[in-house]
Formats: sequence, structure tokens, C-alpha cells
Amino acid sequence: MRSHKVFYTIIVTVALGFTGCSTYQKQLLPTNTEIKALQKKHLSSTDRMIPAIKSLSDIAMDVISNNPDLIAMRQDLNISDALVLSTGLLSDPSVGLSLGTPFGVSGLYNALDMGINWSLASLFTRSIEVDRAQYQRNALLEQYRWQVRLRVANALVLAGRLYYYTLQNQIIAKNLALSQTLYAVTQTKTLLNDETALTQNSRKAILLDTLDSKNKMDEQIVSTRQEMNYLLGLPPSALFNIAPFEPLTLAPDPEVLFDQAIEKRHDLIALKAAYESSDAFYRRNLLAQFPSFSIGVNWSRDTSKVHTIGPSVSFDLPLWNRNKGGIALSSALREKEKESYAAALARVQSDIVILSSTYTRTQQLYQRGKVETALNHKLEKRLHDAYKSSNISMSDYAIRIYEISAQEMWMSGLKQSLFEQQIALSLSSGSNEFLGEKK
Repeated sequence: MRSHKVFYTIIVTVALGFTGCSTYQKQLLPTNTEIKALQKKHLSSTDRMIPAIKSLSDIAMDVISNNPDLIAMRQDLNISDALVLSTGLLSDPSVGLSLGTPFGVSGLYNALDMGINWSLASLFTRSIEVDRAQYQRNALLEQYRWQVRLRVANALVLAGRLYYYTLQNQIIAKNLALSQTLYAVTQTKTLLNDETALTQNSRKAILLDTLDSKNKMDEQIVSTRQEMNYLLGLPPSALFNIAPFEPLTLAPDPEVLFDQAIEKRHDLIALKAAYESSDAFYRRNLLAQFPSFSIGVNWSRDTSKVHTIGPSVSFDLPLWNRNKGGIALSSALREKEKESYAAALARVQSDIVILSSTYTRTQQLYQRGKVETALNHKLEKRLHDAYKSSNISMSDYAIRIYEISAQEMWMSGLKQSLFEQQIALSLSSGSNEFLGEKK
């Protein structure tokens, strides 16, 4: 009978220990077939239909919602939430049970010992551990937001390149058509002895150079589109055009942008949170140098069936260690986070000054070029009218058109540079001035 009671006591104690335990479920990694099926599902669903034209705002939203890297990073936030939860939980008590059966002596009872103990050390550091986990969670959240901005900025840069590459490709295509016409006329005149072979060869070289430029631009457009499609979570073959936009006209003030960066740049905010976390870790290790203890209640019965019950207290005395290693480590870590933040500020300030200066110079070049571009548009119309009226030779007309096209290509490249520098300034300062869409 006594053995049955002991057996039941053990069963109840073990059962209580497993109360509320989670269960295991195996998860399989996605296969190649599942990834392809998921892509088809995205493309066939109404919320993932690819429009013929995407604005810069559409591209930014697509990156935030569908970028594969960002989707994976969002799982890190779930991990940080779990860490915050775990640090806020109280430690479970420990239960001990022992049984001593008399050996070789009859008539004696089994000796029993049972105790429940609870360590109170975590109560003194629990609030600091929760603060530290929350700081780490904040740092991870700000790092995620920074990665969002980086990928949005990268996608917008690629969208700008695709837009301006397309415009430049149209200029090249116009020059290619003109070169083909001029070379065909030259071939005919050469056969009639109205043109020399040298003229024919020079115009053939112009045609080949233009054709090579066209092929290279086509390759750049394809590679840029594929890279951008990945950032948008689309298949490499997805096709759409970029809605027209214009770079914003900015007057960057480095001091104002630097002050703004300190308040708004997510990577700097993440470094602040990392410093706060290291400071909490330092305070946690300082508290760990003091004695910790646990309390409990013990119940026992010896072989004569004498019962005893009473409290128990155990101390952890820091006689030699005093957590000196932990304090030294956390102090060095805190100093490292402080210096990392200071170095980041210096780097951000330097970047903003350089970008502001570069943007201002590019803006001045573009403003001067706009005047010449307006004159070239008028000149191109007059040349076209003169050529149609046979008041200018085809050769002279082609030469002037090539010159105007070179100016247009240069201006298109300037606008592309302005747009990319605008995005770089916005990213460096933490501003949201990314877009310059035509309304």
C-alpha cells in the first residue's frame, strides 16, 4: 500500500511538470515546384496583376509588400517578440523527490524526501532583462525599416535607370534609322560614282557604332528590368513601363539634413537602441555581483515514520568571482556600441556634405543644359523643314541631328544622375522625398 502511494505521488509530480508543454510538428522546406506554383498564383490573383504602367509609388509599395528578402526579415521580428516574451516570464520552481527503501532490515518504512524550491535571483534582474530584450527588439525593428528603405531606394534607382534607358534607347533608335538611310543612299551614290569609297566606309562605321550602341542599350534595359523585378517579387520576364516623372528641384542644406538624419535615419536609431541594450546588459551584470538566493519548502519522512516539514534558504555567495568577467565584457561592449554610433554619425555627416555638393553641381549643369535643349528643339524642327524642302543635304542634316542627339543623351544622363542623387540624399538624411512623379 505504501508503495502504491509513493508511485502515485511520483506520477502526479511528473504530470504536473509537463502541464502546458508544447508539441512538436515538423515543417518541410518549400520545393522548386511549390515556388513555381506560388509565383503563378501571385500572377493570376487580382491583387498581383501587373499593370502596363507602374508609377514610382507603385514600385515602392510593391517592394515593401512582395520583396522576398523583406518577407524573410519579417520573421526575425517574430523571433525578437518571442525573446521579449521569454525574458518577461517568471522562472519555474523546481521539485525534488527521493525514496529510500530499507535494505536487509524488516519492519521499517520507506524513507521519503520531497521539496519545492524557487530561485529569486531572476526577480531582481527581470525588469532589466525585459528592458534589454525590448531594446534589442527595437534595434532589430529599426534595422528592418532601414533595409526596407534601402531596397525601396534600390528599386527606385533601377526604375529611374529603366525609364531613362528607354528614352535614350529611343534617341539611339532614331539615330540608327537615320544612319541606315544615310548609308543606303551612300551605297547607291557610290555605285553611280557620286560618292567615294572613303565616304561609304566612314558612314558604314557610323552605322555600326550606332548599331552597337543600340545592342548595348537593349542589354542594359533587360538586365535592369530583371534586377528590378526581383526586388518587386516578380518573375524575371514580367514586363511593364515606368510612368513619366521628373527629378525634384532641391536646395540641400547639409546642416539641416544632418540634424534630420539623427532623428529619422533608421540605422542610426538602431545603433541608439543597441547602445541602450548594452547599457542594460552592463547594469544586469553589476547586479549579478551581489548574492542571490532561493527559497523552498522541504518535507521528509524517515524509516521510523517521523515526519518533518520546514522552509529552506540557499545563498550563492560571490566571494571571489563577483561576476568580474561579465562586468568587464559588458562594459567593453557598451563602449564599443558608443564608438560605433559616433563613427556612424561622422560617416553620415560626411556623406551628406559630399552628396549635397555633388547634387548642387549637377543641378547647375542641368539648368544650363535646359536652355541649350530648348534651342536644339527649335533647331531640329528647322533642320527637318529645310531637309524636306531640299535646302540642306542629307549628310549635313544627319551631322546636325547627331549633334543634337548627343546633347539629348547628355541631358538624359544628367536627369538620371539628378534622380539617383536625390534618392541618395533622401536616404542619407532619412527624408521621404524620393519621388518626383508627374501628376
